[in-house]
Amino acid sequence: MKVAIAYLTKDRIELTKQTASRVCGSQGAVFWVDGSTSEEGRNALTPADYTMRFEDVRGGADAAIVFALTAMLEHSAGYTHVGLCENDVLLAADWFERTIDLFQRGADDGLEVGAVSSRAYEDRVLVQRDTYALMHNLGAGHVIFTRKAAELVLDNYRTGWWSDNRAVFAQLSGIDIGRYAAFRGNQQWTTADWGFDAVLAQHGLASLALTSCAAEMIGQEPSLEEQGLRLVQKDDYSERVDDAAFGRFVARTAMIRNGEWRPDTIAPVHRYGSINTYFAHLMPHAIYTGDWRLRWSQGFGPFAYLATGKECKLRADVFGSVTFLVSGGKRGAKVKIVDTESGYEIEPDLPAGEMNIAQLNVPSGMAYREIVLTCGEGAMFYGIQTTEPQPVTNRKFDYHSLPKV
Repeated sequence: MKVAIAYLTKDRIELTKQTASRVCGSQGAVFWVDGSTSEEGRNALTPADYTMRFEDVRGGADAAIVFALTAMLEHSAGYTHVGLCENDVLLAADWFERTIDLFQRGADDGLEVGAVSSRAYEDRVLVQRDTYALMHNLGAGHVIFTRKAAELVLDNYRTGWWSDNRAVFAQLSGIDIGRYAAFRGNQQWTTADWGFDAVLAQHGLASLALTSCAAEMIGQEPSLEEQGLRLVQKDDYSERVDDAAFGRFVARTAMIRNGEWRPDTIAPVHRYGSINTYFAHLMPHAIYTGDWRLRWSQGFGPFAYLATGKECKLRADVFGSVTFLVSGGKRGAKVKIVDTESGYEIEPDLPAGEMNIAQLNVPSGMAYREIVLTCGEGAMFYGIQTTEPQPVTNRKFDYHSLPKV
């Protein structure tokens, strides 16, 4: 087993001073991924603390996560496991051995484990076992993936829909997490890291965490209590003990891996009713030209594309009617859409407002053709929506797929 861990920082030097030694003192290689703007933040660690250093990683938390996973997976050392740790997570002195052992603990219980963590929030436990928990959400604050799991996370990296998570885990275990988890019975968008474990589960992989936790959270504003969060701090968390549900999860994830069965799936495309949403960074058959830049859109995307030149273009092959999701950005901008088959054109002036997203419809019959979107400077592109599922590609997603920040 060869482990690499990305330690993610952006200033907040008081937190780095408390947490860095537990990560840097582990038995894994340390990739320091830093977005600090202050000199103190940039100099928080010394060369003895890390294996590799990456400075000025910009674009928001999701860009940093995608960057870190890409860098570790690409490294010539061929790491078998890659992890993330943010600088507000204070790990216990013995966290590494105990956490890594969860891969074998899960295997002994009939699981193929894709991700493990030293941290577990009570409302994110699916089933409690003896000193560990099967989780429906680990989050990105502290997690170690197998190589296979990290690649799945990247290829499906997008904001999620809470109802999808509920459906996946209900079909795998018989438990409706909407009865007790953070979002209860809501239908709402979730940040990308809420989708990691659901994606792994629908591919037959389990996510496990130590209970009691071998980590605590520091520097939280508001506090965990004010956020309604509690870390699992006791070995016997009887409320979530359910041997029957665990047995179902073991059996059904094995059936997935054997190609015998699968749950309703979470995929790169978001499906809700008859609407398919393809976000800008995961669009099939799309070619971007011009000076596009990355903008973090944490709750919807989580990546938007900002047109910084006069003629930023997107050429996309689309089947059937399509709706383009665009906004005028900070100052307002003009966009133009041309259907190359029918000749249909639309060229509106969009008002200011980054999240004032307009839905521009391009009607069509049974046609698969190229559509060209031209964005004036300052316009933002979020993705497309279609009623017809689109032909897919085997294109992989990683940090190199994104425009510059």
